[in-house]
Amino acid sequence: MMNPRSSARSLTFLVAFLVGICCISLAARCDAEADTASPPSPPFLARLPVASGWTMTPAAPAPAGEESDDAQRMREFYFPVLESVTSYKDEGIIHEIRQWRNQGKTEGFILKGTIFRASSPRYPDDVLIIEGDPESDFPDFLWLDEKAYQGVMPSPKGPLYLFESAGRKLLVDARTRLPVRYEENGKVFLYHFFKGKKRPVKIPAAFQAIMDQYWKARQ
Repeated sequence: MMNPRSSARSLTFLVAFLVGICCISLAARCDAEADTASPPSPPFLARLPVASGWTMTPAAPAPAGEESDDAQRMREFYFPVLESVTSYKDEGIIHEIRQWRNQGKTEGFILKGTIFRASSPRYPDDVLIIEGDPESDFPDFLWLDEKAYQGVMPSPKGPLYLFESAGRKLLVDARTRLPVRYEENGKVFLYHFFKGKKRPVKIPAAFQAIMDQYWKARQ
């Protein structure tokens, strides 16, 4: 008859062996997927259907700091901390909402690839205009091109395309062509996509006036 302790040790060894085999198989599968992913070609990012939504959130919350509450509020007043960006796509327009720590929210709108975005929570009616690609839902990534492409990276969820330029890094799902992870100035943001509902977009008067001036000047 087998010793119970020997039986237990044998079972433990067998489980550890099987777990090791699974890990090796998963790693090999990731490497194989990375090897078989063909290099991307423009457009590097896919377009989303109407009523789609997505969020961009920090991979780790920004540290609050060790100063007093008053000092922290003063610092964040001059150097706002971005907590999240939520975007909704409607017919012909993308509505962007930025949430700032202790500073409320600001809005932005993307029309024909051009971004109209509040400059900061301190000046919500001061609108920045950033021209991008009219055929893209992500005009902030206008810098993506063949030179920025660095290769394929494996991941448990499938191969990722790596783009890098001027201190910016973007990982793109090779299958969906959607952003996964963005890094800039040491800050890392993660993307999450979801299906939303059609919702009317109301453009504030300050934004609308600047948009009208912009499109009129381009005619």
